[in-house]
Order: sequence, then structure tokens, then C-alpha cells
Amino acid sequence: MTDRRKDVTERRTHLASASLPGTVSGSYLAGVLHFATACGAGRAELLRAIGVDDDELAAPDRRFPLDRLRRLFLHAAERLNQPAFALHFGVGVPCTTLTLAAALAAARATNDAPRADDGRTLRDALDGLNRYASLGVDFGPNTPALRYRFVDSADGVWLEDCRPDIDAGYLWPALTESVFARFATGIRRRGGEQIVRALTVTHDAPIESAHREAYAAVFRAPVTFSTSRNAICLDPAFLERPLEPLPAPVETVLTTHAEAQLQQIARDRSWGGRVSQLLHANPGTDLIAVCRALAVSRHTLHRRLRDEGTTFVALQDAARWQLADTLLRRDRLTITAVAARLGYSEPAAFSRAYKRWTGTRPSAVISG
Repeated sequence: MTDRRKDVTERRTHLASASLPGTVSGSYLAGVLHFATACGAGRAELLRAIGVDDDELAAPDRRFPLDRLRRLFLHAAERLNQPAFALHFGVGVPCTTLTLAAALAAARATNDAPRADDGRTLRDALDGLNRYASLGVDFGPNTPALRYRFVDSADGVWLEDCRPDIDAGYLWPALTESVFARFATGIRRRGGEQIVRALTVTHDAPIESAHREAYAAVFRAPVTFSTSRNAICLDPAFLERPLEPLPAPVETVLTTHAEAQLQQIARDRSWGGRVSQLLHANPGTDLIAVCRALAVSRHTLHRRLRDEGTTFVALQDAARWQLADTLLRRDRLTITAVAARLGYSEPAAFSRAYKRWTGTRPSAVISG
């Protein structure tokens, strides 16, 4: 086995065992998928690899476990034999096609009370960017109060990404690469070649020469690896450039929609939300496996769910009911196949549960 294949195998083993809290929006996941297929990867193959289907991605606001994004980045890079896939994705796909965060960051800055000079700048947009960053990728209970912050220094102004470096395998270098490649590309397009001064990242330098060359081509500035922070250094003057406000009616509609999504994300961060994410990803998961994934005891999980007004059984029932309807009505699977998919030991047990949920037997749905 070559070193590269060994490395891929080790990463896959780690991915299979790691627990990764948080969610990603359907629009963000679809953006990565569309870019990967445009580069030549097979769409159906990638969807199978991450356990998502096209019907699920049709709802852009739907939230998926963050592990789906990790697997998509990894499999796309492997299928395309393109270790710098995440960098290319950041260059090729603007933030506005993935999430409302960028547009709303500008709107929040320009619609605040005016300053003395009656203008808002790129620096002012940071507050909005922090508020709406989780619309694309949310890190669950580990989400920092401030996703981004400016740090002034003699070198320039550092825009630091404060997201947690949870032990999440391949995702973190890929997410860092795509985020900062998108920043660098957009900044250069708006302000010119000399705005980006340097980059520091927490992950190790890439092994493949093509990957290292991609860093040089994308950032065109010194890159320091294995540091204590993920940050990009900018010319301070660039941050004082004025912003173009959104039309008020557009800003109102987008903000209303985004605030509703933030409320849903907050629910997903609850204990019930985290359990539901695991169960929707695999409805056959039992209580012991869920406790292990969340790193809590059964007693603690029962208590925290009770405090939120629910139980593990209720959440498991809801996840199984939703998937059962999809498998029976849309996919037309047999009762035996659905029972196995949902983790029931025998079809009769599933049939009784389905009648309890809906008042009808699954055989009537199949024959209807």
C-alpha cells in the first residue's frame, strides 16, 4: 500500500469513528456537490457516499449533520484525485450562492444607525457576519460567540476565524481552505492584488506538490502552517471601503427568513436536536450508541431530554416515522426492507409501530 493510500485509509477509519456535532445547510451542501460534479465527479456516486439523495437537497434550508459535509469534501477530493479540491471550491463558488450570511452582513452594517460620516464600511459588516455565519455551517454546542474577529497588528489587520478545532479529521483543513480561498478571491476582486498580505492556518502543510502549488496560486502571499490560529492578514485601508446597502424590502425579507433559520439552528443545538440529528442519520441507532456519540451517560441524557420536555423513545419514534413514510410512499420498499432499515428485529414489530403512529398498517400504504 502506498503512503497516500495508507493515509486515505487511516482518515476513513477516523471518520467512521468520530463524533461530529453541528449541522450544514442544504444549500451549502448542494453548492459543494454542484462544484464537484462540474469538475467531473459523479453526482450519484457522491450522493451515495454521503448518504443523501436529491429530494432531500431540494430544500435549501434543510439542516444536515455536519459529518455529511466532511464526507463530501473527502470523497470529492478522492474521486477527482484533486487534493486541493477545497481551495478550488473556495475560489470558484462565492459565498452568496451558499448562504445568506454575506448579503445580510452588509445589510446589517448599512442599516444600523448612521455614523458621523454617514457611511458603513467592510469593517462594520463583521457584526452581521458573526450573527449569520451559522446559516451555512453551524458547530452545534461548540459554536463560539464570535465566529470572526479583527485583530490589529503592525503587519496589518488579521481576520481570524474562531471556529472550534474539534477533532473532526479531514473537515477542518478543507473548511479552512475553502473559507479563506473565498475571502482572498473576493477581496482581491474588490480591492486588488496587494490587499492580502499573509495567511496562517492550524493544519499541517500539504504533502502533495500540486496542493502546495495551489496555495501559492490562490493566496499569492506567505502562508504559515501549524500555527495557533486560522487568520488572513489584510491591508487596513481595504476595510474602510464603503458598502453598498441592500434595497430595504429585500433586506426585510432576507432578514425575516434568516432569523427564522437561526431559531431552528438554536433548536438543533439542544440535546433533543442533537439526538434527533443522530437518529435521522441512522434511525436504527440505539440509546447506548447515541450516548457514546454525545459523550454522556444514559442517566444524564435522560435527565437533559426530560428537562426539554421529551424522551429518547419519542425522538426515536419521530425519526423512524418520518423515514418510514419516505421509504414506503416514495421508494416503495417492502415492509421487511423498511423494518431492517429502521432497526426493527422483525417486520411485525415495525408494522405494529407504524399503526401506532398513523392509525393504519404499512401494507395499506404499499397497496394504495
